[in-house]
Amino acid sequence: MLITLILTEGEVPVEADVGSTVRDVLLQANLAPSLHIVDHEGQVLPMNTTLRRDVHLNVTRTASGG
Repeated sequence: MLITLILTEGEVPVEADVGSTVRDVLLQANLAPSLHIVDHEGQVLPMNTTLRRDVHLNVTRTASGG
């Protein structure tokens, strides 16, 4: 299935197996799950959310530090 990650820098297409998790897809795109929040249609998705079809996901990098 095709997962399209929408980032500030643009869109990143990721080919993933049905049943992959949000975490799996971020790792495939070389994005650290601990540094990103993923949402779909305004709803934040837990990293263990299972994906079952082609979808566009919004990805936001979180700020950290002191």
